[in-house]
Amino acid sequence: MSAAISFGTASAVAGRQERGKQAYAARKLIQKTVSDYVPMAFDKERQGVNFGMNDGPTVNVVDMAVISRVIEASEPLPWLRRKAIRLRCRKIFGRSMTEAAELHPITDPSKAFGQLVFVGYQANKKGKPLYDEKALIHHRETDKEIARLRRQLLRLRRGR
Repeated sequence: MSAAISFGTASAVAGRQERGKQAYAARKLIQKTVSDYVPMAFDKERQGVNFGMNDGPTVNVVDMAVISRVIEASEPLPWLRRKAIRLRCRKIFGRSMTEAAELHPITDPSKAFGQLVFVGYQANKKGKPLYDEKALIHHRETDKEIARLRRQLLRLRRGR
């Protein structure tokens, strides 16, 4: 009897350790992805794609790639942590971009231009443009807005 109990306990502990290692690796990958992105987020000369609007708002390919990588990396995390990361991405990048990145993940920004144009076209057809007016990434004019974006990126980098 005690052998069966110790076997069950050892299996549970080993499983918990494996999940912990996977979650740690996921948090490290999210941290690296967001840390590499932070300097680009505050670049004043960011180039983007606008979908048929000459002087309209633009969507950046790198933003979509970062969302895709962060969401993909968050898969081994517990469901509540994944939900928090998705909500943080929505706050930073906007709901439409986050949903588009979940449905059509972009892994390599250099090869993603055509995919981004396709996703933007599909979103415009549905009446949900990728550009979200409430997204923090589009408001970087005042020091207060920059500080708010920096805080949100720091929280995302921590995996929260």
